Amino acid sequence: MVSNGWGRIVNIGGLAAQRTGRPAATLRNIGVTALTKTLADELGTKGINVVAVHPGATRTERTDAASEAKQAASSSLGRIVDAKEGAWLVTFLASPRSIAVNGEAIAAGGGSPGWIRY
Repeated sequence: MVSNGWGRIVNIGGLAAQRTGRPAATLRNIGVTALTKTLADELGTKGINVVAVHPGATRTERTDAASEAKQAASSSLGRIVDAKEGAWLVTFLASPRSIAVNGEAIAAGGGSPGWIRY
């Protein structure tokens, strides 16, 4: 990527980076965020953007109805995000159109009612 002068790195973590209660998951995802920012600072001037996506509850082929309903209640969308929708975000971030996004940690869980994050 450095020799080409262009590239994208999209790290995948999880929303546990933004809450307490599960120390191992929180620390792991905070580590993803810290690594992302460090790499973005080092590689940005070489044309390489680095971002982290922190998905929340995501519907996959293994999601059962009971857990989906429970998790949907804590989303601003009123439903959980489908895996395809998360993939669309990653596709954008991996594209040349994402030039303005570097070193950021992006929550992709459908929004949490009442929370303001900055």
